[in-house]
Amino acid sequence: MCRSQSSAASSLTGSPSEAETTRSMTEAARTGTKVVGIGDHLQLQAIGAGGWFREVHRLVGGLTLTENRRQEDAAERAALDVWRTGDHELALRMLADGGRGHAAETADEARSQILMAWDELRPQKWADPQDLIANMVVLAARNSDVDALNLGAQAIRRENKELGDEHTYALPGGDTLTLAVGDIVRVRENDYRSRRGQGPDMLNGYRAAIMAIDDNHRVEITWRVKDTKTTGGFRHESGWVTAQKVTGGALSLGYAMTIAASQGLTCNRRR
Repeated sequence: MCRSQSSAASSLTGSPSEAETTRSMTEAARTGTKVVGIGDHLQLQAIGAGGWFREVHRLVGGLTLTENRRQEDAAERAALDVWRTGDHELALRMLADGGRGHAAETADEARSQILMAWDELRPQKWADPQDLIANMVVLAARNSDVDALNLGAQAIRRENKELGDEHTYALPGGDTLTLAVGDIVRVRENDYRSRRGQGPDMLNGYRAAIMAIDDNHRVEITWRVKDTKTTGGFRHESGWVTAQKVTGGALSLGYAMTIAASQGLTCNRRR
């Protein structure tokens, strides 16, 4: 990530291409802007030609953070240290030996194991859907796996009589989406409702619980927002999503998501 420190600050996120980097550096030189590069060359790699960050960091003797604060468990930190050396096989063995990695023979078997673990953990610690959203997420690499996991999680909750009234929405391309009261969903587009005086903003990426479905098939969802001034450090916000919005793709089931979509997300347990 590059951040420009000047009176007209700007930023570039991700791994910029060689052409983008050249343009940024040229403009910085022209305007006298200081460029600060922040990143990790062992995480997001440059796409195609480029990879300038590692070399620049070496040339200028850049600072390096050595304390891992993200992984709280010592065994996970140790495995990550080994992973960063390039010995991925050993790192995976370390995770497996500590019960943090589980291999499966087939994709179907892997999805089944994930759902079994999810179903076992959630009632023990997070019976409230809002607590479940805040503390656990199921991740997969492919959209097809996410779809299968979402449907599986919904089916488990339906079988356990945890879901209420439901409605099936027709989506573009012939697909359908069944939502029920109690389901966990993910917001897929920004709706700046506060600008229209229609309540709090409903933003892309929010995970929420369905509280009601009315006769017009509108869906009321509730989500948590951080608020240090309140007990518990959060407050609840709610909003209605029209049936037209749902059929247009504004909501999806939110029990699982892709790894890419989870970037920046923090939770206690990932499966």
